[in-house]
Amino acid sequence: MNYCFCPRAFYYQRVKGMKRGFVDWRTVVGIALHRVIQTLHEERGYFSRPAVVGRLLEGFYHQGRESFYLRGIEVREAGIGSLEPYVVMLQGYMAREENREAEVLLAEANYRFRIEPFRTTYCLEGSVDQLRRNRDGTLELVEFKSGRRRDYSPFRLMLDYQLSMHAYALYRGEFQIEGDGEWRVLNLTPHHLSLYFLQDHLPYQRSGRRVDAGEGKVVVYRKGEERGQGLYRTTRPLQRLQSIPEELGRVCAAIRRGEFYRRPSELCQRYCPFKGYCEGELGLLSSLQFYGEFKKGRGVVNASS
Repeated sequence: MNYCFCPRAFYYQRVKGMKRGFVDWRTVVGIALHRVIQTLHEERGYFSRPAVVGRLLEGFYHQGRESFYLRGIEVREAGIGSLEPYVVMLQGYMAREENREAEVLLAEANYRFRIEPFRTTYCLEGSVDQLRRNRDGTLELVEFKSGRRRDYSPFRLMLDYQLSMHAYALYRGEFQIEGDGEWRVLNLTPHHLSLYFLQDHLPYQRSGRRVDAGEGKVVVYRKGEERGQGLYRTTRPLQRLQSIPEELGRVCAAIRRGEFYRRPSELCQRYCPFKGYCEGELGLLSSLQFYGEFKKGRGVVNASS
């Protein structure tokens, strides 16, 4: 949920209707990675041709950049280097037997559902990256992440709002089925809800040790080893599924109350497309600079708001 990431950014985009002034190139790469994975499962012959992913990734990256350009959104490419690390991530994904053998049931699928936790109706929408049937017959919902893995302990996974939304959508929501475009209730309860950190497939460049962010243990690693297991699983038992409307309802109620506070993080400086407007509100920009932010489209308020 975008609100949980930063309520103030949610306010700028969804309440005030402000245009995103830019996106970082890593965002475009992330979109391209999703497209490549979807293509790998649609054209399964690609799994035996790891060399092809570089061409696929580059093609989807340029398509994504062009899409943002046509919408008047700048793609900031300062610091962009080779796409080779992302190719390595994809090849690591392809090398996993469980990925090659999985049957993908949904890919980049939109959903919608309603909740009425406190006698107030809220309509929520989202999309899932992948719903798969594993070789052992289990259903697994997978959310791909292209950024660096931080704290994803079992407790953190149990609290993840995004996974909870996806789980409830499969349980009680409607999905738009590719092909006919119809909305259908699936009534599914996956055995696993998972975050897949693709950067875990990158090999260490030297041997050493580190403290695992999730478990707090010291981990010894060797040069050439992958950085992690990639797939981090949790679940939502039936009792927890039935309580999700109340959990999400509290977030929705905060939005209705206008609780749009700032949630600063290390990502603000580099990635936030509303950073200029936020700085202007805080008095960190001069009047002339603030006016310039508006002219670039970062502070354009929708006339209907």
